[in-house]
Order: sequence, then structure tokens, then C-alpha cells
Amino acid sequence: MSLQGAQFAVHSTIQSTDPEALLDAASRALDSKDYQLATELCSRALEAKTELLGELHPSLAETYLKYGKCLILSAQHPLKDPTSTVASESNAEPQSETDPAPPGSNSTQFSTDDVKSQKTVTFEDPTESSEEEAEDVEEDFDIDEEDLDIAWDVLEVARILFSQQAENNHLLAETNAALGEVSIFAKRPRVAIADLQRAIVIFDEIEVRNLKQIANAHYLLSIAFEYLSGMLAADPQYATAPELPDDENIVAFPIENREETTESATEKAIAHLQLAIKFVEQEILRLSSQGDIFGKLVHQNDLQSVLDDLKDRLATRFER
Repeated sequence: MSLQGAQFAVHSTIQSTDPEALLDAASRALDSKDYQLATELCSRALEAKTELLGELHPSLAETYLKYGKCLILSAQHPLKDPTSTVASESNAEPQSETDPAPPGSNSTQFSTDDVKSQKTVTFEDPTESSEEEAEDVEEDFDIDEEDLDIAWDVLEVARILFSQQAENNHLLAETNAALGEVSIFAKRPRVAIADLQRAIVIFDEIEVRNLKQIANAHYLLSIAFEYLSGMLAADPQYATAPELPDDENIVAFPIENREETTESATEKAIAHLQLAIKFVEQEILRLSSQGDIFGKLVHQNDLQSVLDDLKDRLATRFER
């Protein structure tokens, strides 16, 4: 379906009250990169489902996850998307050249065939220099904080529901990774690190591993450690500062993550970026061994571009 056709199909479904139709329309909106509309449709679908089933029905877990991922994308692209009903070309801003598109499908499960559309982290990294003051570091964020707060809440519900569903362990891992991404944007690197580590542990245990998701989790973990390194350089006491209210951080992340130094955090940022590169290379090899089946060659080329960006990041940001 063409982009225009997808947009027409989405907007023709806006008045629907059927939750499944709304979720299908949200997926098409994501394909069109209309993240605000996708978020609105997911919200309405979730509202309709909770009215019928209650807020904690196990079948709602995937809807919570989908809504949370839409919120992350919407938060990253406020009024900037060319297909948005509220955006205009005059509002568009060039994408940062600092960060490559992450090599995986962490932020959206709805367009896994289009690697380049899956840009889970598109902000200017808050770690330009380990010598920067914390206030200057935080200015690099351009994000809708209200969407982030809602994303955190709905993804926490998804995590609770998936934790009770052993058959959906892979979705629990996706949820942990999405929560980690929210915490990166929310300036909570240690909480992000803990959730991303949980995600990777689960991803590694799954029999049929999704290499793009694993690579993406390592990429996000590298960013979180690099951000933590910058925060520690600005204030060594940050190692024990609370990142969540009401002592929630006692259970939010392992105690060892409170003992990081600027140097150790930087070393881990490098190590996880190297792992991201390794898993992207493995995925490229897997695709190349299968030939051009179902357009896999196109996605292989997309991944090669991501791989080049990651290698460039490793060479330029962590020069020794």
C-alpha cells in the first residue's frame, strides 16, 4: 500500500470504536510515521478494552506495550513528522547526526521489515563531553515529558502482566527494554541500565533469538552508561543520588550500579557498543546466507548502513 493509501485507510478508521480496528489503524499510522495519531488510536483502543475487561486483564498486556512504544515515538517527534495532522514542513528539524538509528525493533513491533524506520533514539546524546556540567548535559534533550510519564506508567503495567505470562517472556524483555529507553530520556541512567540489563538477560535465554532486538538493547545500554559517565564526571556523588522518588530505586536497580565510576561507566559504554556491532554483523551474515528472499537484501543493506554508523560512533566518541 502506498503512503497516501495508508494515510487514507488510517483516517477512515478514526471514528471506529472497535479496539482491534483502532489498533490496526495505529499500526498503519506508524508505517506512515504519524506517531501522534498512532498514540491517540492506541489510547482509544486501550480505553475501550479496559472498559470491557478491567485494567489488569492479562490479555491487555500487548496493548499496553504497543501504547507505551507509541508514546516513546510520539515523545521523540513532537510536531515534527511530515505526515502528522498537526505538523508542517516549516516545523521540521533535521535529524541529529550524532546518533545512528538503533539497529533493532525495540521501539516498534509494527514495522519490523523496515529497519530504517525504527529510530528508537534520535535525540542528541547527553554525553557530548565527560567534562560538561550536568545542566549543560541535560539541555541536549528535546522530548515531550508528559508522553514519557504516561509511557512509564503503561509500560509498568505491561511489565506486571507479562511477568505473569511465562509464554510471553520475549515480550517481557521488550517491555524492559522500552522502560530502559524511557529512563534514558527521563535522565535516569542507572534505572535505564537495570531495565536494559534485565531485557538482555531474557533475550539471551530465548531459544530463537532476535539479533536486532539484542543489538538494539546493547546500543541503548551503551548510551545509558555513557550518560552515567558524564553525570559522574560532573558530580561524583551522583553514584548514590536517588533517581526515583520514595526510595523506589532500592528495588529499581542492582546495588552494583551504584558503585560505577566515570572510568568504569565509559568502559561499559564501549563494551556494549561493541556488542551491538557484533550482533548487527551476525544479523547481516544471517540475511546474506538466505539470499534475497522477501526483500531481505534491502534490509541487509539497511543494516549495513546502521553498522557503518555504529562503527563510526565507536571511533569518534571513544577515541583513545
